[in-house]
Amino acid sequence: MENLFENTELINSKKNLLNLLEKTNIKQKSTFISAYLFHGIKVNFHSTDPAFTSKVLNFLPEEWTVSASFKSKNNLDIYLENNWNRDWDYEVNPNCLIQETGQFESAIQRDFLGLDYRDHAILSLTDLHADGIFNALRWLLPRRMLVMDTFLLHSSCVVDNGLAYFFLGASGAGKSTVASLSGQRIVLGDDMNVMRFDGEKVYAKSGGLGGLSFSNTDYVNEFEVAGFFWLKQSTQSSRTKVSASSGATKILASLANIFWELMPYKRREELLELSLQIASKSNFYQLEFKKDGEFWNYVTKG
Repeated sequence: MENLFENTELINSKKNLLNLLEKTNIKQKSTFISAYLFHGIKVNFHSTDPAFTSKVLNFLPEEWTVSASFKSKNNLDIYLENNWNRDWDYEVNPNCLIQETGQFESAIQRDFLGLDYRDHAILSLTDLHADGIFNALRWLLPRRMLVMDTFLLHSSCVVDNGLAYFFLGASGAGKSTVASLSGQRIVLGDDMNVMRFDGEKVYAKSGGLGGLSFSNTDYVNEFEVAGFFWLKQSTQSSRTKVSASSGATKILASLANIFWELMPYKRREELLELSLQIASKSNFYQLEFKKDGEFWNYVTKG
C-alpha cells in the first residue's frame, strides 16, 4: 500500500517522526487533560501541551466527557503530541498505512500518525481541523469495540418516532442525501454510526466521528433499529426485501476500519456469523429512492 501514496517525501518525513515518537518518553512528561467515554471505551487523553490538546478535543462531542475517576472495564490512554507539520495534510491518498511489530502497531495516514501499544497509544496530528482526531480514533477504536459486539458502521442513520433506520451503500449512493432529506427527524450521522447487537435486537447510536453536522443530532441516547436499507438512487421510490445472506454481506461491506487483513481467521469467521445473525433478525431492504423525501413512506411503512 505504501507505493499508493503520491508524496513519497512526505511519507518518509512521517516515518521519521514515528521513529522519534517511539523513542520519546512522552508518558512520563505528560499530564492528564480529559476523559471521554466512546461506546463503552473510556479514553483518557494526556499531553505535554494542554492548550493544543483542548483545541483538538473541542472537535469531539461534549456529551461524552466523563470524570477521571469514572470506572470502565475498557480503557485506553492516548498521549497527544503537538509536532504535526502544517504542510503534512497534502496527500491525495486517504488510506491508512499500518505496520505491526511485536511491541506495537504503527499507522500513517493523511491526517495523523500514531503508535498503538494496546494499553496506550501515542498520536501526532493537527489541531486545525477535526479529521486528524476523527481518523485517529477510527483507527484505534473499531477493533476494540468488536469484543462488545459493537461496530462502527459506514452509514447514515436517522431516527423516526423513536426507531432508528440505517442507510448503507457505497460512496455516492446517497447516504448524506437521505440524511439531508430527513426533515424534523433526528439524524444520528451521515457517515459513521455505531451498531450494537445484544443477541436479539440491534441498536444504533451516533458515531460522533465525522460527517456533516446536524443541529438535532443525539449523541447520548441509543435507539432500537427498525430497518436497514441498501441505497440506490432512482427516478422513483420503491423497496425490495433483501435476503439474510445478502444483508449480511452488505453489513460486512459497511463495517468501518476493522482492517480485515490484520484480523485472525477465527475472528473473521465469528464476524461473518454475527453479521448473518443480525441480518436474520432485522428488516433488510434495497431502497430505490428519488431525491424528494417521499421515499420515507417506504422506509417507515410496516
